[in-house]
Amino acid sequence: MTKIYNAKTFLEADQIIATLQSQHISAKKREISDMNVITGKMETAFEIYVSEEDAENAVKCIEQMSISDTDTSGRSRAARIYAIAALGLIAVMICLSLVL
Repeated sequence: MTKIYNAKTFLEADQIIATLQSQHISAKKREISDMNVITGKMETAFEIYVSEEDAENAVKCIEQMSISDTDTSGRSRAARIYAIAALGLIAVMICLSLVL
């Protein structure tokens, strides 16, 4: 098995594996945890492995997915959705308090 990618999140790793499997490329992930000495926080990453024969095709497939190492759009999108839902709930509660 050959390491082809370092995913920063569990979700990113699963997305890559699912995409590779849809292309009939067998892939596995391995969780890597490390303690940051300065902050004292555990940092987790996920290494993606494929067979040596599939490595070149797998890398091309990942490149086509256009996942960047600094991509946080999924995290910020989730935060926006949560904020909108919270604001909606607050608006409903205010309206109910005025009516009742």
